[in-house]
Amino acid sequence: MNKLFAKTSIFVIIMSILSMIGLFGFIDFAEAEDGAAIKIEPPLRWDYIHEIIDAILRFIWHLSWIIVPLLIIIGAFYIMSSGGDEKRLSTGKKIIIYAIIGFLVILFSRGIIGIIRGVLGVE
Repeated sequence: MNKLFAKTSIFVIIMSILSMIGLFGFIDFAEAEDGAAIKIEPPLRWDYIHEIIDAILRFIWHLSWIIVPLLIIIGAFYIMSSGGDEKRLSTGKKIIIYAIIGFLVILFSRGIIGIIRGVLGVE
């Protein structure tokens, strides 16, 4: 029951963050040109595929700065509350290791995209 609660809590936190970002990402509360109070921009505001990829990578990059520390805290909680239980201790270590590996993958993906852009001459 405790494992199910932990997974459910993580899922709820992640979905809450994603929904907050999604709700406020496409609405511009400035006055529109025709005098309307709220102007809703089209969700796809990029013209080229490299702009879409850059926007997705930027979103994942910013999201990783929220999720990775949370995962490290959860892994540390597992380790601190293990009470000598080897299975719980190894679970905490795995959570921390996988969070760091995931962050490094995101970091290197941004670097690889930058190298490819430099070689192809894309802005």
